[in-house]
Amino acid sequence: MRFVLVLVACLIGTAAFGQADAAKERCNQGVEFYNQGELDKAIVEFTAAIALSPNNAFAFKCRSFVLTARGDHDRALADLNEAIALEPKDGDAHFSRGNLWRLKGELEKALADYDKAIAIDPGSASAYVNRGTLLVEQGDNERALADYNEAILIAPELAAAYSGRAWILATSPIGAFRDGPKAIEDAKRANQLSHWKQADQLDTLAAAYAEVGKFDEAVKYQEQAIRLSTDEKLTKEFRSRLSLYRAEKPFRSEAPKQKT
Repeated sequence: MRFVLVLVACLIGTAAFGQADAAKERCNQGVEFYNQGELDKAIVEFTAAIALSPNNAFAFKCRSFVLTARGDHDRALADLNEAIALEPKDGDAHFSRGNLWRLKGELEKALADYDKAIAIDPGSASAYVNRGTLLVEQGDNERALADYNEAILIAPELAAAYSGRAWILATSPIGAFRDGPKAIEDAKRANQLSHWKQADQLDTLAAAYAEVGKFDEAVKYQEQAIRLSTDEKLTKEFRSRLSLYRAEKPFRSEAPKQKT
C-alpha cells in the first residue's frame, strides 16, 4: 500500500511540472505492472518515462522502488541519488535512501538520510521508526525510545513503533531500560494491529514474556514466530531464543562493540 501511495505522488508531481502526456501514461502503466507483480515490465515503463522526462525526480524515485522490490539495490540507490539531486527536499526519497544504506550496512549514511527525512517531514512516523531501529542497533536506547514514542504520537496505529519500543523494554542489556509489563503491553498492541501475522512482532512478545519470567508464554509465541517466519536468518535467531526460553532464561540484546 505504501508503494502505491508513493507512485500516486509520482504522477501528481509529473502533472505539476507539466510533463508530456506520454510520460504520465508510461508512469501509469508502470504502476499497473507493479500492482500485477510484473516488476521487469514496470521498470521498462518508468525507464521510458525518464527518457521522455529526464529531469523528473518523481519518475526516478518510482523506478527506484521497483528496483528495490526486485532486489537490485545498487541501481535503486543510483536512482534515488538522481531523484534527490533533482529534488533535494523530497523527504520520502531521503527515507527510502536511508533504508537502502541500511541494507548495505552503511549505518551512518542511513542515519544521515533518516535525519534529513525527519527534518523535511517531521510527521513521517515511518522515518522515526526506522531511525529508532537503527539507533537500537547502535546501542542508543534512549534516543531510540524517543523516536518510537514520537512515531506513536504521530501514528497511533503503527504496529512497528510499538514492537520497536517493546523490544528495548524487554531485551536491553541495560537494566534501567527494561520494563517487562510495559513491554508485554506494547508487544500485544503491535500484534493486535498486525492481526498476529508478523513473525518479528510475535518474537518480540515472546521476549517480553521471558523478561517477566512467564516462559511457557514465551515458548508459545516463539514457536508461532518460527512457524510464520520466511527468513532463514531470522528463523535461526528465533530458534536460538526458543532454546533460551525453554531453559527459562530471558534474551538480552548484545551491547554494541566500542570503537577503538
